[in-house]
Order: sequence, then structure tokens, then C-alpha cells
Amino acid sequence: SYEEGFRFDDKENLKKYNIDFKPLISKLVNFYTEQMLINGFFHADPHPGNLLVNTKGELILLDFGMVKRVPNHTRIAIIELIKAANEQDYELYISANKRLGTIAYEAPASELAEFTAKMFTIFSNENLSSESMQKLAFEVLETTKDLPFKLPSDAIYILRVSAIIEGLGTTYIENFNGIKDILPILKDNIPKAINAKGGIFENIISLIKNTP
Repeated sequence: SYEEGFRFDDKENLKKYNIDFKPLISKLVNFYTEQMLINGFFHADPHPGNLLVNTKGELILLDFGMVKRVPNHTRIAIIELIKAANEQDYELYISANKRLGTIAYEAPASELAEFTAKMFTIFSNENLSSESMQKLAFEVLETTKDLPFKLPSDAIYILRVSAIIEGLGTTYIENFNGIKDILPILKDNIPKAINAKGGIFENIISLIKNTP
């Protein structure tokens, strides 16, 4: 269909129509959570030109030329990562990372636990601005150069989309933070994601059946 709206980064026009950005960001995060963690496939190119907002404050996505699958084992590992981050469960966090493929199974548990503890401390600090948090996080990551971290191809698109959404959040919301602001929204979706059917084809059939 032909859709009209302003680019997501067109602050001047969006402010002119008194668009409330917080629910808009929440809507975008919820939309991607449902795609990645429940449906198992997602729009993998959400740059501002593909995200429009109309005068009613409705979100419009364009260009579904790049849609990626999230394999079931990856989806479950991501859900457990979110759960572990919310509960600061070190063992589950490390275990989920290993199954996600971002940490090698032979990685030393004690060093990983120390790294995870440092990251959790940063993410739970309510007094940090997004810039301070990023600086501290990169400093911690710098100390892990010798640890066997890796980035599977599945994770690259997920991280790219996450980074774009966080960037859009910081554009409109002062001190918006990808962990502190996104995790509570994701937490609400965890029960739905855990109860979702395992296979992508079952999810597609279910979506078609529920389409008006």
C-alpha cells in the first residue's frame, strides 16, 4: 500500500504535530520484540528512511526486502539472556551467551563471571548518562580482548537492529538507555515468547489464521 508520513528522524515536523515520542519508541521496541522473540523473523533494515510516523503518531514500516529468520535455539537463548539480565543471574547469563554462540564453551568461568558482574553494575547504575554508560562499557570490553568472544552471523543483524533502535531512542529521549529503558518492555514480552510455538512455519500459519 502507499503510505505517507515523516521520517523517524524528522524532528522538526514530528514536533510540529506534537508527536509523543516515548510511546512511539515503546511501540517500536514491542514490535521488534514480537518479531524476534515470538514470530522468529524480523524486518532487518529499520533505518530512519524505512520508518515513517504519520500525523496521528502511527508507526509505518517500509521496504521488507531484508527480512531475517531467528532460529528457535537463538530465540530461546536471547529470551534467557533478557531474563538473566533482569534478574542479574550470572550463571544463566553466561550459559545463554554460550548457547547463543557469542562466548566459546571453553571460556574460563571465573573471568566471565567477573566480566558479567562489571557489566551488570554499569547497567543498573541509575545515575549514569547514556554517554557515561557507553564509555564504561567499552572500558570493560577492552579488558576482555583475550577472552574467547565471537559474533555469529545470526547475532549480527539482531545487534544492528538493536543499535539502530537505541540510536533512535537517544535522538528523542534524554538519557535513553538501551538496557534500562528497553529491558522493562522486553520483560513484559518474555512470557509470550516462552509460550510461543517452536517453529517458524507454525508461527507463520498462526499469523495467517489470525489475520483479519
